[in-house]
Amino acid sequence: MTYLIFFLIFLINPFFYKLLADFKWYQPPNQKSGNEPKNSESKIGAPEPRANCSATYHKNKVYIFGGHGGINYQRVSFNDFYVFDCETSEWMKIENIEGNAPFPRGGHSAALLANDDKIIIFGGWSSSTQFADLWIYDIINNCWVETEVTHEIPRWYHCGLIVPGSLSI
Repeated sequence: MTYLIFFLIFLINPFFYKLLADFKWYQPPNQKSGNEPKNSESKIGAPEPRANCSATYHKNKVYIFGGHGGINYQRVSFNDFYVFDCETSEWMKIENIEGNAPFPRGGHSAALLANDDKIIIFGGWSSSTQFADLWIYDIINNCWVETEVTHEIPRWYHCGLIVPGSLSI
């Protein structure tokens, strides 16, 4: 079954998503708890509760990077990477990524490179730093590439859009 994801909610667990087709809220079949949502650890491998993360859709999967939050309303900045498979409703933490990872952050932008299996991460902030750097995650090779592209002024809470032949942020 193919889903077109409209909203992703990470502030509380269990995880919810809203389908654009019928505008109804759903829980993945493997996480129906029947209980009120809580700010607690996921029992199915989903990310810790968070906000300010990015969600990038590619080939029926949603890639989640970074964000702020944590179990029991912690104030943690993340640089972890998760993938949600829209076919199976399964979560997987992406581990053993080669290369240096971006510093933990939220409020960054993320976009898929056109006709490529790469995700761009730009800017963001943590509790101590604002970022103006650009990173590329290569999905096929499971590696980070730190680029030499930077901006003089840090950016956060912005959006990115891939335009054929260029990147607009």
